[in-house]
Amino acid sequence: MVFSIQIDQSIYRKQELLNSNVIPFCSDWLSGNAAFIVRTSGSTGVPKEIAISREQMKASVNQTQLALGLHKGDSALICLSLEHIAGKMMLVRTMELGLKATLVDACANPFTNYQLKNSFDFIALVPLQIEAIIESDAFEYLNNSKAIIIGGGAISSILEDKLQNLKAPVFHTYGMTETVSHVALRRLNGIHKSDVYQELADTIITQDDRGCLIINSKVTNGLNVITNDLVELCDGGFKWLGRADNIINSGGLKIIPEKLEKVFGQYLKQEGLSRVYFIRGAKNDKLGEELVLYIEGEKLEEQSILEFFRCHVSRFEVPKKIIFIPTFEYTESGKINLINTVNSLK
Repeated sequence: MVFSIQIDQSIYRKQELLNSNVIPFCSDWLSGNAAFIVRTSGSTGVPKEIAISREQMKASVNQTQLALGLHKGDSALICLSLEHIAGKMMLVRTMELGLKATLVDACANPFTNYQLKNSFDFIALVPLQIEAIIESDAFEYLNNSKAIIIGGGAISSILEDKLQNLKAPVFHTYGMTETVSHVALRRLNGIHKSDVYQELADTIITQDDRGCLIINSKVTNGLNVITNDLVELCDGGFKWLGRADNIINSGGLKIIPEKLEKVFGQYLKQEGLSRVYFIRGAKNDKLGEELVLYIEGEKLEEQSILEFFRCHVSRFEVPKKIIFIPTFEYTESGKINLINTVNSLK
């Protein structure tokens, strides 16, 4: 097995993570360990540890290689948290496919922070990172990539517009720890841009009686993984609608907050603004739950926001409150920690 991981202490500052995470994990993989313990991100609940087999991980590598056309000797940038499945799978792909990887600390803009002056064939990022990169002089380094995958969070309409200036193919991933990273991809830019996720090879998708996605694949050991993701099945894949556990029951009406988040994204686009935000339900004695829009950063004109909602959704779907929070809470993998963010107000 021939591969290369460039680990330079001058660009990898958290030496304790290197010693406690990277080297032991790679050593265990090369020693043929049959199973590995990984942690879920904890963005919507308490993080937990689960066991994933070596064969599941290898199946995931094969799926990604086939979908993205990766080959031995391709260069890769590893700039994700190595505490979670996405970062660990970048290490596994490097070892299994014989990639030449550069490993840097997880940060907003690895190109600027570590003065990286070259392109990479394969890059995996979270939305915060791609946003920071395309707003910097490092934008040009992305154009020669074979594939850029983005996971760990939603892609705003503003960010999606910015991605149209990239020549390299960019994909939004769908997956979770239990599916050993992504099991479906949707193209974000170019002539093949789509809002449909296409499942990877050897993956079967169905729905339960709630309308939630069920996944069966080699990466799940042939077992059904029943998700809480509401989807619309269509030719060639599925459209993601939202989370069943996020549904807000307001006055007897079931409302999908992710639908309304897209509406607010259109407002921000219209106003030329960029903000991090989410919509969730809060207890209301009369309605059961009420819609609350949480926005990170300085206050915006609330009446303008509410009027935009009134023009685009029913009166029952207009947020009852808008709450501005200076800084959201985030998980180690870069996702908004919804529970801690809301609880910070108490």
